[in-house]
Parts: sequence; structure tokens; C-alpha cells
Amino acid sequence: MKHKNLFLKIYIPFVIVTIIALVVLQILGSKSRIGYLTDFNLNIDKTLELNNLENINNDLDEEGLKNFILNNENITNYVHHFRIRYYDKTFRNNDIYGVYPDLSNLPDYMKNVEMDGDGSPYGNFISDKREIEEKIDNINYILKVKNNLISIICVILIFILAIKFFIYYAFGNFLNFYKEIIGKKEYFNPLSVNEKIFIIVNCIIVLILFIFQFWLGFPGYFQWADNYVIIGEAIANNYSNWHPVIISLTLHFLYKIFGVHSYYLFFINLFLFYLGLALIIISLYHRFKTKKVLLIYLLIFIKDIYFMNFSQVKDSTASMFIWLLYSLIFFQLSMPINNRYIRLFIKIFTAIILLFGLLWRHNMIVTIYPIFILITYLCLKTNQIKNIKEYVKSFVILMLLWAIILVGIVKVFPHILGIHYNYASNHLFLLQIAGCSVPANDNSLIPKEWYEDGKTFEDVKKTYNDNPLNADNFSTGWVKERPFLANTKLVNLKRVWIKYIFKYPINYIKHINRFFIEFCIKNKKSWWLMNSDFIQRLYIGFNNTHIPIINRFNSNEQKITFTPLREKIYNFLFKNMFHIPIIFCVISTFIIFIINFILIFTKRIFNSNLLIYSFSVSFSSIATIFIVVSFTPVVDIRYIYPVYPISIISLISFFTFIKELQGEKNENSRYYSLL
Repeated sequence: MKHKNLFLKIYIPFVIVTIIALVVLQILGSKSRIGYLTDFNLNIDKTLELNNLENINNDLDEEGLKNFILNNENITNYVHHFRIRYYDKTFRNNDIYGVYPDLSNLPDYMKNVEMDGDGSPYGNFISDKREIEEKIDNINYILKVKNNLISIICVILIFILAIKFFIYYAFGNFLNFYKEIIGKKEYFNPLSVNEKIFIIVNCIIVLILFIFQFWLGFPGYFQWADNYVIIGEAIANNYSNWHPVIISLTLHFLYKIFGVHSYYLFFINLFLFYLGLALIIISLYHRFKTKKVLLIYLLIFIKDIYFMNFSQVKDSTASMFIWLLYSLIFFQLSMPINNRYIRLFIKIFTAIILLFGLLWRHNMIVTIYPIFILITYLCLKTNQIKNIKEYVKSFVILMLLWAIILVGIVKVFPHILGIHYNYASNHLFLLQIAGCSVPANDNSLIPKEWYEDGKTFEDVKKTYNDNPLNADNFSTGWVKERPFLANTKLVNLKRVWIKYIFKYPINYIKHINRFFIEFCIKNKKSWWLMNSDFIQRLYIGFNNTHIPIINRFNSNEQKITFTPLREKIYNFLFKNMFHIPIIFCVISTFIIFIINFILIFTKRIFNSNLLIYSFSVSFSSIATIFIVVSFTPVVDIRYIYPVYPISIISLISFFTFIKELQGEKNENSRYYSLL
């Protein structure tokens, strides 16, 4: 107790001093100071892009391209790169401060001036001048403490606190730890000999299936532009959050430890899937003591799951993280664990899987959040709150707390790495704005500054009417005829989006319904289920852009290359496994959710962990459907793929609940017959 009080006496003042220091630094930095713009350089790539000349003279080196630009009379606008420098030797951009220059009083020849990022000293502007003078003076600027510094300090403070409690509760009771871990033979509730044999056999079967699929599909399919971008970031150790940064970080870590190989994400997919499958089968056998649970292995014959696991696309891996997460929770509900340290280890492992699943796809927070209904239920169950109002109040508060924590993790994590901006979702909002405004022929809320040069609302109408299911056409760098600016901040984007929804709610509902029909009813775009010819293709990108990345891998890891035997096996499985249309998963999810809802809130069955679990998982699937049809750039099965594994677990948990309910009724019948 004395040591605990001493720690708090040191820790609390340290936190207070740290907060005061940050406030003082913020106040000192907020004073306006004078600097100057300098280091002007022609931005060749952006100048070519501005003038729609990205693909001209690809054989020229940098100096040749520069001469081409400067001597081309058709090029009248140039993009120049610059940085701000300072007269003050202390208060300038550094590891503590980000700089925010006042760009309102610049010369007339400087247009569309933008800084590279939040607090960055670098920026770009468009000008009709080929060359810019040495410097532009009298630029006012202020400084702000960097968000990632604040995030890092918060993480350090929390980490110190966590380490303290870990040492206090784990190492402080080492003798008890030794007795409980080493001294006890039974870590779980006593298992029969048959159960132990079943678990061993099950693990062997899972291992064989894992090794077989890894051998069959080695090194996995990564011939996809998104994958090459992620791999490139991991190799270069230079990250953005266009694709979730956790993927590149994970690969970079694996590259550092085990070397640069292309099969890591394929391995992760299979590890997550087969471990989750093993946990479900073991859980069911422990509950029902029947070998019929081995029929669960038939899940591997579902083509939509088995062949999707060959793909290294982020949606596949994110889905498998959710699969293992829900399997772990199901396992803990089914297998009471005696040893508190084993129990703690499983909970920590579950939390890690949850964290990776949360960060592996941008909208996965919506999928994961409903499982916290179960977590909140279990937390309150131990408190035995009898007052209904108090229970509801506590439930709502805890759910809000979980929401804040999850949003905080998603928002803070990129900031810790110094990534402060991300325009990856701009085109999604612009598509919905078009969905509301185009049918009404109303562009009154769209700022003119959003448009590309020469583009108007007429171009927005044409783009939407040509394809109302493709957000990429509105504001992405790879679409030349886009009506809106790409990869830049669009001021008040979300505010305009909300205003249009309230102004034209019927148009918005029709737009979302169109996506729902295409995704859930008409969806036949299952090109991720690739035949043997397609999956062996090598994708080198436009102008061979992916060749440098491909060459980093061993020759046998640059793509899937079947031997005659592997190709025969693959073709046999591809032909004979069965495909389940997504509509069946959607319908089953809604049915189970409705039944669970009725049982909980009408029949008032509140005391079943399994029922609440089934309700939470089915709710998770519905939430996934909602977020996908609401915020997806194109109709592609990979976006709604998480519904497949989630709906399967929802079905398993629901029928497990029904089976146990029948068992309880039979037990009660036998009891009353004896009376």
C-alpha cells in the first residue's frame, strides 16, 4: 500500500506538470511571428497532372521532363513546391510544433496555395510563372503543439499506469502465480478422456487443413493495386492512412523480423480462419458431447469463404479477424476456465484480435461495436443491478463509453504515427451529395471551389447519371474526367452532405436503396472467386509501376504458380464447392436478429449469455450491411464479405441457444415426472 501511495504521489504531479507544460507551449506558439517562403521548385508530377500530361514522355528523366514542361507553349499553369522558413531561431516547425502560415496576403500570381499536411512547413501552389523569385517575405505564422506529440504523451502516461498495475498484480503475487499455474493440473473445468482425445484430434485436423490450403495457394493472391500500395509503404517505411496504416505497419514489422516475403497476409488469413474454426468445434463438443459437431468442417466447402482466403485484400483479412474475435468470445462463453491467468491471457489475446480487426478496415468500427452489447451485459451481470432504471442507465453509459474508446482508438492511432490527414473518403460523401442533388437538379449547396477547373454541376449530373454506383468517378486521382478536386481538403464537405440529406431525404433513401439492391439482391460480382487461370496472372500495373515491388520478392513468391498437381486439385475444388449467394446470409441474419429481439424484449429472456451473444452477432451483421450500402465506392463483394463469416457464427450461436433451451426443458420435464 505504501508503494502504491508513493507511486501516485509521483505520478499525479507528473501528469499535472506535463499538462501545464503543454498548455504553456501552446500559448507561446500561438503568438503571430514573421517568416518567409523559399526553396521554390517546380513540381513536375503535379504540373503534368494539372495539364493532363501524366503519360507523356515516360522515357525522359527528371531534367528532361522539366525541360519539356518549361519549353511547351501549351503549358500555361505550373505547380511549384515551397517551404516556409523563419527569422525566429526558437519558435519554428520542429518535433514539438507544427507551423500554420497565413496564406491570405500572397502575391496575385500564387493561386490555390495549400500546405502538404496539418502543420507541415511544405506546400504547393499554382502559378502562370515558370520560375519564382528567391523568397517571399513577411509571411505571418503561428505554431501549434503537434497532435501526435499529445497522443504519444497520453499513450506514455497510460502505459506507465498500466505497467504499474501489471507489476503490482502480476509480479507482486508471484508465489500465488506459481502455485496456480504450475501447481494445478486442470486449467479448465475438468475434461473427460474423450474430450481430451477429441480436442487433440480436432487440432490435428485443423493443422492438416491449414497446411494443405497454404500449400495449395502459396503465396496467396496479392495482384491488386491496393495491395501493392500497402506493400510499397511497408517496404519504404513511409505511411499514409488511405489504406489502414495498421496493415503496412504489420507487414513492415514482419519484413524486419522474417525478411521480405509476399505470403504473410495469406498466412494470417488461414491462421485466423482455422483457429476460429477449431475453437467453435471444441466449444460445441464441450457443450453437447457429440461428434456430430465435426460437421462444422463442412464450412470449408463454402466457396465464398474458402477461395476468398486466398486473397490478401484487406477486406478478407479484416473479416477473418472478426471471425476469430467472435469465435474466441463463443469459446469463453462455452468453456469455463478455472485458472485466472489462463483466463487473463485469453482475454488479452481477444482484445488484441479486436484491436487489429478494428483498425484493419476503415469502417470496421461499425461491425465491431454491437458485440459490446454482450460485453456490457456481462459487466452489469456481475453487479446484479435489480432496479430497471438503474440498469438501463448503466447500460447506456457503458455503451457510450465503449463508443468513445473505439472512436478514440481509430482517430488517435494514425496521429501517433504523424498521419494527420486522410481524404480517402471524400468521394463517398460526394457520391451521396450527387445522389441527393442530381435528381433535384439543385447545386445551391455545393461550393464552386470544390470543382476541377472547367467542371460544373452539369458534369456532376453526367457522371452520376452514367453510373450512380461508382464514387471513384467523382473525386479520385486515377479518374481524369472527375468533376471534383481529388486528394485535397474540401471545406465543409460533411456539413454540405448532411444539409443535402435533410433537404432531400427521399432522394437519399432511393440512393442507399439502389446500393442495397445491387449488393444484397442482384450481386453477382464474385470475381474474387478466381479460377486457376485468373489467380495465376501477374499484375504489373500501368506502365509497369509495380515491377520494382514484385522484384523485391523471391521468384516463387511473385505470384501463384501452380504445379500440374496443385492446378488439378484447385480446379476440382473450384468446380465442386458450393457458392452461397449473399442474399441468403442477409435474410438469415435479419431473421435471427428479429427472433432474438422478440425473445429478449417480448419473452423477457435476459439470463442467457448465448442469446445475448447471438443477438449481438446478428446485430453486427446488420450493422455491416448498413455501413456497406451507405458508404461504399463501388459494388464489389469484398466490401460486404464480412457478412458471410458473421452470419455463420450468428446461425451457430442461435441454434446452440435453441438446443440448450430444449435441453433445459427436457431436464425440467424429467424432474417434475420424478416428483
